[in-house]
Amino acid sequence: MMPLLEPGQRILIRPLDRETFPGDILVYSGRNGMTGHRLKGFSKVGGQLRIVTQGDACLFPDEPVEPTQLMGQICPQNNECRMFSLGNPLV
Repeated sequence: MMPLLEPGQRILIRPLDRETFPGDILVYSGRNGMTGHRLKGFSKVGGQLRIVTQGDACLFPDEPVEPTQLMGQICPQNNECRMFSLGNPLV
């Protein structure tokens, strides 16, 4: 997500308790740790809902993400958000 987000940067995340739209930046856990990429859309794999994301600097979308992998949505600093310190760099 560079140059918007730098590896290891502290970010604010809010729970996914509201609608998300294409372009929103979601944080999810995956094989390479935590990743923050933009929501591109939704798909179904084997009849199960999957979330499709893609980093700004990536040529292709990521592998579809299961809803249980989602940690939240990156948000601007305000009282609805909580600070989330990343132990590993944000991919």
